[in-house]
Amino acid sequence: MAVLIASTAVFLTGLAGLTWTLFATAFGASAPLWMAAGYEAVISVSAFFGVLVGLGRFRGQEPITLGCAAVGIALSAVIESVSNKHELNGLSLMPFLLGRVGIGGLLGLAVLAGCFQAVWQWQRFIGGLLVLSPIAVLAGPTVLRPAGIRLPNPAGAITSFLDQIGPAGALFAVLAGGLLGVILLSAGGHLVLTAFESDKRTKPADEQAE
Repeated sequence: MAVLIASTAVFLTGLAGLTWTLFATAFGASAPLWMAAGYEAVISVSAFFGVLVGLGRFRGQEPITLGCAAVGIALSAVIESVSNKHELNGLSLMPFLLGRVGIGGLLGLAVLAGCFQAVWQWQRFIGGLLVLSPIAVLAGPTVLRPAGIRLPNPAGAITSFLDQIGPAGALFAVLAGGLLGVILLSAGGHLVLTAFESDKRTKPADEQAE
């Protein structure tokens, strides 16, 4: 029921936003806001799939469907708001951004709750995220910059450190850092992916006996 209510709320706001951006000239804009309309369309479609899940469709495929809906809603809302500097034709996008990202997060939690039926699965998933966090900190600013999202970038500090330790030290540091990055990516990815495995530890006792 919570999934249905949350998805319906986003779906309705998405339709309203799509209408508002396509007919923006009626609200004082010089032309339709095509780019924003595209984001609103993605949000509406994503939320519609969440509504279908809430109505009992996609039996057995709920986690992957909700996961795609959550990513579509949250990511589109973030990119739309940031690319328009949180304001569109005089309307603040921050309330919509916060609400949609929050609902996307709730749908994501619903996915995890449906997939993870044992404590060890949560432990692996959270552990994997922690292992991957250094890579996210380093790569995040570069990956998100094209979308207009500015995050503190440690690249300058790293470059300055490499300049200070000389060519030989810099080469060793780059090789060691690259090796460490591969290890973290492999270990973190393994933990996150295997957290979704289902085996005897997550099956009811009557199924294990078969």
